[in-house]
Amino acid sequence: MAICLCHIRFRMAWVRQGHSIEELPFKALGGVWGSWFGIILLVLVLIAQFYIAIWPVGGMSDDPKKVAETFFCYIWKRTLPKAIDEIDLDTGRKSWLTVEEMRAYRESRKNAPLYVRIYRMLFSN
Repeated sequence: MAICLCHIRFRMAWVRQGHSIEELPFKALGGVWGSWFGIILLVLVLIAQFYIAIWPVGGMSDDPKKVAETFFCYIWKRTLPKAIDEIDLDTGRKSWLTVEEMRAYRESRKNAPLYVRIYRMLFSN
């Protein structure tokens, strides 16, 4: 779920800081909607896991204090995420191509011979 949230927050920060989606060298197959779909599925799995944790098949722990401490320990010790405008998008960035350069790069890859495109699809990105 963390990678889906990171992807959504990255895309929000990318747009808010004035970048175009065309500047990205790699895009997720489902885009941001795929990340939202992943989060929804994972939340459903977490609800099912939580249900099984509260009402386990074989019975519940005898010490409710220990159960409550384990559950609330995570919520108490976590840190808050940064604001969208404060996310650093440039440190460690590998592609500094402009929108026009990225369009030319994608066009050259699209116009490559079929065997080159198949090779790239199978063995590289």
